[in-house]
Amino acid sequence: MTKVFISYSHDSDAHREFVRGISDRLRKEGLDCLIDLYVNGFPPEGWQRWMENQIEAADFVLLVCTETYLRRYRGQETDGGRGVTFEGVVISQTLYDHYYRNTKFIPLIPAHGSLEHVPLTLKPYSTYCLPSDYDKLYRVLTGQAEYIAPPLGKSVLCQRRMDTRQPPSTPTASPPSKAVSSDAPPNCNASPTHGQTPPPASSNSSLPAAQAKPNCCATGSTTPPTFRC
Repeated sequence: MTKVFISYSHDSDAHREFVRGISDRLRKEGLDCLIDLYVNGFPPEGWQRWMENQIEAADFVLLVCTETYLRRYRGQETDGGRGVTFEGVVISQTLYDHYYRNTKFIPLIPAHGSLEHVPLTLKPYSTYCLPSDYDKLYRVLTGQAEYIAPPLGKSVLCQRRMDTRQPPSTPTASPPSKAVSSDAPPNCNASPTHGQTPPPASSNSSLPAAQAKPNCCATGSTTPPTFRC
């Protein structure tokens, strides 16, 4: 059976009844919860040893954190509250001995409380606000997770996405265009088209003398030719 011990400060009668209500409900719902109010008179081993034994034997220790509890936990109050001061030493030392790997100590705050009242060594862990978070707390104490991870299935083979993009084409250089020389001589023998003036005849100096044709287009001759071109 799961054992639970509640560490709290006697702030007021109303606060004591609040703590007792938590303990009573936990006991009714199957958890062996203990508080000092259940002890008739005093324990035979004395309060100090009783507190130390309860903290050591419990599976969970609930700390009801208030402003008064924090002061006494840290030993900052010399007028009463020695029980919480002693429990604070035992709890801090237990955490220290276990390198602050905590599965045992659970901070609680009342509905009107504040997270600033949680001891520094317990701030890294979850804090429950009662009575609103009672169901969440009960799940932790009884090992009943609200959500259970589903069993692992087999891995699924995913389809690969093909790259349909075409690689960029390499631009090809166009062949250089042949430039037409403006120095080419006009072709005198070409037949002119309708409405065009025939170009002037070029010199036939490059032909052999026997094959040279008379230049009918030449100017400057005083004797008209006796043949037609």
